[in-house]
Amino acid sequence: VFGTFHLPGGGIEEPGPLVSGLVAQSRMVFVEVDEAGLQTALGNFVLNPGALMRTDGRLLSDVMSAEDLAAARALFDAYGLPFHIANRLRPGVLAIMMSVPLCAQNTWPPKPGLDVRIERIARENGIPVKALETAEEQFQALLGDDDADGDRLLRAMLPMAESTAESLHTYRALYRTRHVGAVWSLSVASVEDALGAEEARLLLDRIWDALLRKRNAKMLATMLPALRQGGVFAAVGALHLVGEDGLISLLEEADFTLAQVPGG
Repeated sequence: VFGTFHLPGGGIEEPGPLVSGLVAQSRMVFVEVDEAGLQTALGNFVLNPGALMRTDGRLLSDVMSAEDLAAARALFDAYGLPFHIANRLRPGVLAIMMSVPLCAQNTWPPKPGLDVRIERIARENGIPVKALETAEEQFQALLGDDDADGDRLLRAMLPMAESTAESLHTYRALYRTRHVGAVWSLSVASVEDALGAEEARLLLDRIWDALLRKRNAKMLATMLPALRQGGVFAAVGALHLVGEDGLISLLEEADFTLAQVPGG
């Protein structure tokens, strides 16, 4: 089980010889979402943009203070997103956009990330690749069921917008040094600064439940039959591995013996 960092950059998207070799020798490879499924889902969103629009009958301008709204307008302008469109988009869509710094968004064509490269290595070696979830399921988890929570998250992200690139560099460094749990801890601290400790705790508990706990349980259930046969390489975002709800703990509870691969 290998924890990935989804965004490319700084060489972090390169699997390296050890990971590449393990993938090439596997009987089966699991990825969160396969490349073809992701591209199909993105194409469907282009054809049906209504799926990305708010469903609660409100606009972003209805739920933001004048100060936050001014900051949001300036930010969306920088991203090249007209406000009359942003005003109607689900807040989760805007939050996903804001999580990627402008310098990365302006890189075209985008580099394939680590997950995609792992999948390509498997396919080049004729190894079956199975997605642990559909792109639509992943987008739904990211967008959430409640736009009110998305509004809160968006409000928390506005003060951090100017430092998104710096935060991304920090997260990459934490990933490289295997301090993956600290990525979540830093995010928690930033949201607490913006919303206050109690509101942040309630919001982040719901986000953790939707993004990690529920998805981890489903991922494990999908992988288990193949894992028990052996010869499997599973690549998932590194945050899926940590904590009591993480895949490492869940695998141990399922009576697997785990050992860290040196240099992996």
